Amino acid sequence: MYLLFSTPDRDLDPDLPIISSIIHFHGSNWSLLHKYIGPEILPKEYGGHLSDLDYSRLNDYLYNNEQTLTEYLMGLPK
Repeated sequence: MYLLFSTPDRDLDPDLPIISSIIHFHGSNWSLLHKYIGPEILPKEYGGHLSDLDYSRLNDYLYNNEQTLTEYLMGLPK
């Protein structure tokens, strides 16, 4: 699983091996982003071919599935 951010978080040190193996900072360099995620599945705002994201639906999904997602991301048993 990779996490991609358009701008680095000041609290993260990208030089740490664990961080750099999980999180990739791409800025607005779409060709770098496209090495990890093809433009055919990305919205236009990320240099892709799909329509823009509906962040309200994404927010609702994350909010409604917080416990399940936390357990998955933290590797906790269900």
